[in-house]
Amino acid sequence: DVAGEDLVSWVSPKSPTNASRHKRIDYVFTSASLAKSLKRLWVDRQAAGSDHHPVWVELG
Repeated sequence: DVAGEDLVSWVSPKSPTNASRHKRIDYVFTSASLAKSLKRLWVDRQAAGSDHHPVWVELG
């Protein structure tokens, strides 16, 4: 289970400061066996150019 405000991947362009409009609508899917190699998961909140933030996964 992964929780936290920092994992929000979409921010409303019309009201970016309204946290109730922030959503987790971008996902990464893996198999159960591949999920065991998950090292890190994060959302790049500094990325520009879209109202969606990139979701990154580090496996190892």
